Amino acid sequence: MEARLTSRANRTNRSTPVRARVHAAGRGSGGPERYLIRLWEAGPADDVVLRDRPTRPSLPAVGGTALIRTDFSDDDAWEAARTRLTVPDVSGFSADLGVIDELRFAEATATALLELATPAWARGRSCLFVVDAVTLSSSELPVLVLGLRDDDRGRTFRAAGDQVAQLEINLALSNMDFSEFARATEDGVHRGF
Repeated sequence: MEARLTSRANRTNRSTPVRARVHAAGRGSGGPERYLIRLWEAGPADDVVLRDRPTRPSLPAVGGTALIRTDFSDDDAWEAARTRLTVPDVSGFSADLGVIDELRFAEATATALLELATPAWARGRSCLFVVDAVTLSSSELPVLVLGLRDDDRGRTFRAAGDQVAQLEINLALSNMDFSEFARATEDGVHRGF
């Protein structure tokens, strides 16, 4: 892409050079792309050729905490797990989950998902949830919880399916820290306090 911008600054036929800064949001996220263009008058400058650089791939944009499916071996088990994880718990609370059910994430590891959880994508998120083969092979639905913030980035533990809503709500509201849930595990699974 090449840009050369000028504006008519006065009533004469002289052109005043204009500089532009373009901010892109949503690129590579799977959501809509938005652009903010800032223009200002500038003194003479050399022509600049702008090239569109490839963006770093990231996870799709979702509202709430991401729930990513990585096991595609049993659609019925996935549907049952998704339903169980998204309905209100016994206290009437439900997790605010953004479901990502895309075959391109089949067998994705925590390391691969962490790489796709770019800083821009992870902003404001404490963790993401992964429904993998281990999750679907147990009636307890031990969902993999992957930390995204600061010292917790890359840390994992599992949470029993009936604990996901409380965990998600408390992390989203910053009532509790990721490490508090991670420490309260038995055999690597958080089953409550």
